[in-house]
Amino acid sequence: MASGLTRTLLAAFQHPRRDLAPASPDAGEHVLRVDHVVFAEAGARLVLPALLTLGVTRLEAPFALMGTDPRRLPPSSSPSSLGAEMHDAALGLGMHVSRPGSGRIEAVYVERFASPGRLAAAAGEPVAVAGALGTLVLECGELELAAVLAGAPRFLPEALVLGIRLRGSPAPFVSGQDVACEIARRLAPRGAGGRFVDFSGPGVASLTMADRMILAGTASEWGAAAALFPTDDVTRAWLRARGRESDWKKIETDETGEDARLDIDLGAIEPQFADLGRPETARHVPAGRGPEVRRVVIGPCANAADLLRLAQWVRGRELHPGTALTLLPGSRERLEAAAHGGELQHLTSQGAEIVSGGPSRWAPAATGDYENGLCYGVRPSDLEASRTRWWAASLECCAAGALTGRLTDPRTVVLAGAPVWEPESVTGSESWVLRPLAGGDGAPPSRSGLPVAPAGRPLAGPVRGVTLLAGGDGTSIDDVLPWGARIAPFAGDIEALRVHAFEALDPGFARRALAHGGGFVLAGEGLGRGGSREQAALALVALGVRAAIARSWDPVFRRQLRDAGALALSFGRAADLEGFAAGDELELPTLPHGLEPGRPLVLRNLTRGTQFDVRHDLDARGIAIARAGGLLRFAAQYRAES
Repeated sequence: MASGLTRTLLAAFQHPRRDLAPASPDAGEHVLRVDHVVFAEAGARLVLPALLTLGVTRLEAPFALMGTDPRRLPPSSSPSSLGAEMHDAALGLGMHVSRPGSGRIEAVYVERFASPGRLAAAAGEPVAVAGALGTLVLECGELELAAVLAGAPRFLPEALVLGIRLRGSPAPFVSGQDVACEIARRLAPRGAGGRFVDFSGPGVASLTMADRMILAGTASEWGAAAALFPTDDVTRAWLRARGRESDWKKIETDETGEDARLDIDLGAIEPQFADLGRPETARHVPAGRGPEVRRVVIGPCANAADLLRLAQWVRGRELHPGTALTLLPGSRERLEAAAHGGELQHLTSQGAEIVSGGPSRWAPAATGDYENGLCYGVRPSDLEASRTRWWAASLECCAAGALTGRLTDPRTVVLAGAPVWEPESVTGSESWVLRPLAGGDGAPPSRSGLPVAPAGRPLAGPVRGVTLLAGGDGTSIDDVLPWGARIAPFAGDIEALRVHAFEALDPGFARRALAHGGGFVLAGEGLGRGGSREQAALALVALGVRAAIARSWDPVFRRQLRDAGALALSFGRAADLEGFAAGDELELPTLPHGLEPGRPLVLRNLTRGTQFDVRHDLDARGIAIARAGGLLRFAAQYRAES
């Protein structure tokens, strides 16, 4: 069979258990053992209670890193601020914990732990940048991550691979951000279609590590599941500078394992920019006098070499008086490396602002009129709402904008200083990451103060209950569970969150659900659209909801509801929803044995004496998870059998 970077690495991490049936007889899926697990403290609010619910006393995964992300944590005065308790539980379970102030979790992981040939799982954070080092990162939900940490396999459908072959080398003042824009423009409108990306070709050697990290880190924006680079002398030098040369190994590309191919001539790419978060809008930077730029932000994804280059370019020059330059360093290591030798002084002496606390400590001031801003190494979530139209562009373009006050082709601006690829030595303190507690006696770590992760009930027979809600079309994820400053501090306390389920549509929903011991939720088109929020599914299960039936679903919310422990079903005909009302007594009489792939279930309305067919999208493994009562109970069964 054809291989390639992604498929070769996946083949190396096949799980040793051979008795795990595929999701369906024809499924060419991967059953994987994961050796690195990465998540921020915000994700830990679900992951740690789930692990304790599973009875885990020590992690089965070889390595886990939990980080602190100040953007998503409630203030210390919050009644749900459990940082100390979570740190103690994580260390007791065998995790590494990044100290507050060390930086964003993806930066800490890449700088300290990612290495060629690793397979990592990450929840809620864009750790895919590690693909630049040859680490393949699989994104997953918090419940999936808990199952992996408990020793369960990571199931992955057969991976489709897009090969991007690079030739030539970038022209001066053209870099990885411009290449990312070109890829997004060439792949529009459908993007990479959820495929994995293997980079290959002689042009890879001409890309700096900063270029590769931008490409790997933005891959999800142009529709890729993840991106993977081969390793070479550039990779080795980057690891050597951090005292990690022993982590290096050569991974060569094999272009035979591709399902599709895109060829890119690096020498033909020109400076480009795009609307932030919409890389498909990429277009060339104007050759003449461009629009004014009032703000320039160099974000957390910029690495130490980026900051050094920026400092060199502005040395001895004045920033445009009408343009504000702000740096949001992604990690302590990057800030200290760039500050070494006084390089950052050249920036601050010209009026640049360095916000060491990260995005959570900084927000651009709102003005009366819309204005333009340039940014590099920034995600939309890094910037607070303001009246700024943000354009993503290269570091070179951002430097030119800060100097001229306009969106300017950097080739028309003489940027001083020799190019810097990587600092020769980057040192960080070992104390920045806490190491796990030693072995222990097998006793479970303290869960004092930690909330309980709910688990669904196994399907042991027919399911009967009252219709708790009969909603219409367009029930969004915010309708299921509202979010914001009032709710977010309780992100991991499902018992506290559940009282807010459907409160905007039906303020009495939670109270009624608890009084009836659960029941059914009915809805129209697009149930759960608008974003991923695993807490919404868990809140419904915590209220006893056994099944939700809709005309159509957001696919992510449908999977999350299954993992939480409730059935996600669809009406056979759109008009069937009209045959139900709140308060009707319903029954699914053919469970659990009638739950089979491709086979509809019978839904009886006992109040009205009617009967309907409802459908599911579950394959054999999804059915096993549903019958078990959700992913946590499924993982517990797997642990008991291992």
